[in-house]
Parts: sequence; C-alpha cells; structure tokens
Amino acid sequence: MNIISKLKERIHNYFLQKKLGSHQIQRESIDYERAQNIGILFNATDLSDRQTVLDFEKKLKKEGKKVQLMGFLNDRDKNENFVFQHFNKTDTDWSLRPKSDQVEGFMKKPFDILINLSNESHPTLDYIAAFSHAKFRVGPFTEKIFCYELMIEANQKKDLKSFSDQVSFFLMKMKTTHEPAI
Repeated sequence: MNIISKLKERIHNYFLQKKLGSHQIQRESIDYERAQNIGILFNATDLSDRQTVLDFEKKLKKEGKKVQLMGFLNDRDKNENFVFQHFNKTDTDWSLRPKSDQVEGFMKKPFDILINLSNESHPTLDYIAAFSHAKFRVGPFTEKIFCYELMIEANQKKDLKSFSDQVSFFLMKMKTTHEPAI
C-alpha cells in the first residue's frame, strides 16, 4: 500500500469514528427464518464474484426473501448494463466515503439482515455497513468491530463461493427462541 492510500485510509477511519459518535440505530439479533428483507453489499469488480453473488441472491429468493444488491466497481467507467444497483470510485470522496444518492438510500433501508458478501474487508463497504439501518449486519472479519454483529473469517481458499457458504451456514444456525429481556 502506498503512502497516499495509507493516508486516505487514516482519514477515512477518522471520519468514520467521528460520525459513529452521533449514529444511533437499534440493533437486534434476528431469526433467519423470519427475516424477510435482506441487503447484500459486494465488490462487483470481478466477474466470477458477481456471478457468485447473483447465485446467492437467487438462493435467497427461492427461500422467499426480498433481496436488494449494492455492488462496488473498482473502475471509474459508468456501466448501466448490470442487473443490480452499483457505484464506483467516482461515487466516493477522497476519504473513501460513498457520496451517491443511491448508496444513501441503500444505507437507510431497514433490512432485517445486511450481508457484506466480500471475503475481505473493504473500507467503502465497511462504511456502508457501519451506517446501515439494518437490524443485523454480517460481514468479513475486520478490526472495525462496530461494522458487523457477526464477522466471518475467510477460509484458506479465499474464494467468494466458500465464504457465501459459510455465511449461509451461520445464518441458518441463528435462532431467537426467546423474547428480549427489558
């Protein structure tokens, strides 16, 4: 990582921590079977990863879930031929924070579960997850523990298919059998 990238990430982390102080969203554990609305964040730069995410979306829809996708493209070209919402580098500011209306709308959706379906941490996707209005957030392991309620460490293969299988496995194990104590 070069000096400029390190500086951008430090500034990104500074603004992230600053904004988190005023961000208040009620989080809760949710039973996967009762979850209806699921948001999926992902890095859409790689074609095979896009296909893995679309297959995962298809699986969730077969289970009766409403799914909304938001992909990040690492290039600056606008492409309107995707079947999912997306943004790219031009839609982020100099400190890697997303600035498009489409991303703002995605963050404000009250998903039952938000899944960052990336097998490694990405500053812009972590930022979206941190300020999402989702009840429960799942993502890759990161030092930023405030981004997710459930973090999954990528296995040795580091391919997205095995990571998505792990996400499914752990979500299926989530069962809330008791009401929260007040």
